[in-house]
Amino acid sequence: MKKQIILTIIEGDFQQGFPVKVEIKKDEYPFEKIFSNVGRLPSAVNLNIQKLLQNWQSDYTKWVKGVRSSTRNNPRIKAHGKGAVTFGDESAKDLEEKFNEWAKLPEKSSPEKILELAKNLEEKFNEWLNLPEKSWPEKILKPLMVNLNPDDEIRVIITTDNPELQRLPWSAWELFEKEYENSEISLAFPKTEQRNTKPNSSYNSRVKILAVFGNSHNIDIKFDRQVLENLESRNAYIKTLEKPTKKQLLDYLRQKIGWDIFFFAGHSSTLENGKIGKFKINDNESLSIEDLKNAMKEAIAQGLQLAIFNSCDGLGLANQLAELNLPQSIVMREVVPDEVAKKFLEYFLTDFSNNKSLYMSVRHTRGKLEDEKNQEFPGISWLPIIFCQNAEAQPPTWESLRKKTKTQVLFDINQKLSVTNSLYEKVKFTVIYIYKYLNLTKTGMIVILMILTAIIMNFSFQKNRELPTFEDNKKNEQKLDDTQLLSKSNIDYTKLESLLATKQFGKADEETWDIMLQVAERKEEGNLRIKDIQNFPCQDLQTIENLWLRYSDRRFGFSIQRQIYRELGQTGGYEGKIWKAFADKMGWRRNGNWLSQDKLNLETNAKNMNTLPVGHFPQRPGHLNWHWDLYPRTEACEI
Repeated sequence: MKKQIILTIIEGDFQQGFPVKVEIKKDEYPFEKIFSNVGRLPSAVNLNIQKLLQNWQSDYTKWVKGVRSSTRNNPRIKAHGKGAVTFGDESAKDLEEKFNEWAKLPEKSSPEKILELAKNLEEKFNEWLNLPEKSWPEKILKPLMVNLNPDDEIRVIITTDNPELQRLPWSAWELFEKEYENSEISLAFPKTEQRNTKPNSSYNSRVKILAVFGNSHNIDIKFDRQVLENLESRNAYIKTLEKPTKKQLLDYLRQKIGWDIFFFAGHSSTLENGKIGKFKINDNESLSIEDLKNAMKEAIAQGLQLAIFNSCDGLGLANQLAELNLPQSIVMREVVPDEVAKKFLEYFLTDFSNNKSLYMSVRHTRGKLEDEKNQEFPGISWLPIIFCQNAEAQPPTWESLRKKTKTQVLFDINQKLSVTNSLYEKVKFTVIYIYKYLNLTKTGMIVILMILTAIIMNFSFQKNRELPTFEDNKKNEQKLDDTQLLSKSNIDYTKLESLLATKQFGKADEETWDIMLQVAERKEEGNLRIKDIQNFPCQDLQTIENLWLRYSDRRFGFSIQRQIYRELGQTGGYEGKIWKAFADKMGWRRNGNWLSQDKLNLETNAKNMNTLPVGHFPQRPGHLNWHWDLYPRTEACEI
């Protein structure tokens, strides 16, 4: 069972102790309460936890700043405060000199010393959480153990606005680290408005990520970009902003696309009060969330659910996001070496995009960081933290981010209708969307169909539109016969035409793929990304389509495949059952199994064109799953 624990620490101090309210709930809508009580964390005055935390922070930070044997160890931080070096409008040379000044290695820092400090802090921290004094064990700890099972998936939310409590190594709490392996601890800000969130009826789409790559002085964020681009194969749409201006960032945040994830890589830091964070979006501009608050609110209203700051010391940023009620964010609580930041992103997104829960993805990632990097950077696994702005919002999964609300469905219908001039296509897609995604009754559907019929009749009378005649079809055939081999990319289509004219469809298919790689300038990589397909020149796509239609007597072509795909009920993006049914109809699968490219080629060469399934070509040699991204492009190009 999934459970949620909220420990709210509203006031108090380490000398007197902290009043604590505990709530245990089922972690699914409507979040039924299981247990609630009030207790008190005892005084930690004799344990020196504050001093131990400061000592570890100080030596750890100095060590990270000082380890500069290679670029990979440079920290992703922009320094602030007394005695700090700030990065502003300096030249690259001045920046290098200031960075070197800032990153001087302190004489007495070493991994061995920091490891000892980390162990002392962890030991005293757990000793504090196990003190038998006052009401803590009776009113908090025992009820927790009574109401939790070792197999439960648990998200623990520590709610506090105390900066020192926020920086404690809560992930090292032995009760959850050892006894409840499917648990992860997050932080929350107590002033956040809690809203009940009920799941919406929805359908599959892409996970939309707005990725900002800011100032990258002395760090390597190309790796972050590549990790994100790899998500395109997991049905993600990535919009990359490279060192954007503030205006560009504001404009993209306000887009009605409905971003699911906001991502930042670069330099960031938290100011001395712990409540305000800054991140450097380009070489000259540093912003706080306050600078973006109105645009960020619009993005949240449009569906933004998660922010990831793969940069240093992000608690201030998380605190600011909390006030906007963004459901979840992930930040680093201290200075983070560049290599660690890259590994965190790779491990986390691998787990998360494979539909592991948000909390378990972070927990497993921290475990990997501890195994690989704790000897070099003791305490490194404490850094990544989820900031849960709204406990009543279900943490997103990759699949849930691929869902759209009814409002977004209607927006998609409008977008779809705007890219086609075909009345038939407009009506067909409207009916499909309404029936499949708005959950109407049969009576409701009848009403909708009556309205659509009236619209069609009115449209026909107004525009004097008639169904295509025999003469219209003859004109279309003549148009194909007069096909010109036009190319925006100066591609020579004579070889493709020759292969098609001689009915060598297998070789023509390979030539088609080779041409498309050339057009997209991806021949060396051997693959097309989603953005390559979305921006594929219409002129070249039209030439390829016309050649296939002409020499196959209209049996093969992207438009033929698209029509069949739509008739099976597909409406946008990947839908597993429909995609497999489509592949069966195309002859790409048999008896529930995908045919290898060698098997497909063998059978194609042995058969007459008229015995092959309609729509069998074009394929993509060895990879057949690109078509669902291509068909919307053919519609946009009016093919």
